[in-house]
Amino acid sequence: MKKIFITIITIIVLIPLASARALATDYRNDSGEVVKGLKANFIDISGYQHLSQDDFYSLKKQGIEGAVIKLSEWKDPQYDNPLAQDQIKFAKKAGMKVSVYHYVTSKDKKQEKQEAAHFIDLLKKYKLPKSTVVVADMESPHIYWENVTSVAKQFRTSLKAAGYKNVMYYSIYAWYQPGGLLDAKTFGKKNCWVASHVNTVLTKQHTDFAAWQWTSTAQFEGIGGAIDANIDYTGRFTK
Repeated sequence: MKKIFITIITIIVLIPLASARALATDYRNDSGEVVKGLKANFIDISGYQHLSQDDFYSLKKQGIEGAVIKLSEWKDPQYDNPLAQDQIKFAKKAGMKVSVYHYVTSKDKKQEKQEAAHFIDLLKKYKLPKSTVVVADMESPHIYWENVTSVAKQFRTSLKAAGYKNVMYYSIYAWYQPGGLLDAKTFGKKNCWVASHVNTVLTKQHTDFAAWQWTSTAQFEGIGGAIDANIDYTGRFTK
């Protein structure tokens, strides 16, 4: 009887836990209200997110299968994410797929080559395999606006020449539109990750892109602070 009783109690406890993992990701809308969004399956983070190993374990249990980690941004002086090494290690240990990005600010071809070279140095420093998804974050107002697509193409050329061929792009939805600053057709939409934040999320959107970032204010259980939440449509960021 005791064994039977213990088994029944265990089942009762485990069912709610399994259900909790299937819940949608909370996020804050423009009014600051916490509402239910969609089920995120990867996050992107930078030096603003001070996440511990236990935080990554918790995110994994909540359905996060991948983490896209900022490595660098071209500034004066150059900015490198001081948390990148730990974030990469923690994400891998939690069983997540690790991808990385560089925030591009190139004004001309010379600066693009400098940015790409530094990003490649960091990829080597952190011993990331050549198969790693490497993302060019194309949203900076400092990019020479008449030349955004050509800057992105040259950045891809530099990365591929170094052996990093799994190149993707991140930008806001307006830049990807016909006549916008970044020509999605040049790269193929399945190589483009789009940011389009919405006040109310009811259904999946932008499924013609590789992935969709639908909020920068996701609230995960047990995790302090807001995190960017994304849906991967191709498996590039999660498998």
